[in-house]
Amino acid sequence: MDKFYFQKGAEKSEKVKAFHGGSGYINQERIFSNHNLPFNMAIWELEPGASEGLHKHNEPSHKFRELYYFLEGEGEVYLDNKTIRATKGDSVLINPETDRGIRNVGPNILKIMILWGM
Repeated sequence: MDKFYFQKGAEKSEKVKAFHGGSGYINQERIFSNHNLPFNMAIWELEPGASEGLHKHNEPSHKFRELYYFLEGEGEVYLDNKTIRATKGDSVLINPETDRGIRNVGPNILKIMILWGM
């Protein structure tokens, strides 16, 4: 493995339809996606009202934790039967068997960093 990696700007930035049956679109910037790292990372920007639908990551070939770190805006994270309000500086680490989803509940962009595959 190299001693370090440096990425100037996003490798790939794209506007995609919300995942897992969510509403709206997500601007997604993948980070270090061209390297063989033991995790994946992206910055997501959700417009007001946009959401990622409820889902789990507990299938045998697709079992991993996710970490959401909130950079800007106001969001709600759905965790099984619980809803947590999250803002700048908050983070949530989610186990594979937990049902989860995110929604932008504020008037501005919700910007989060997501790590998965851990």
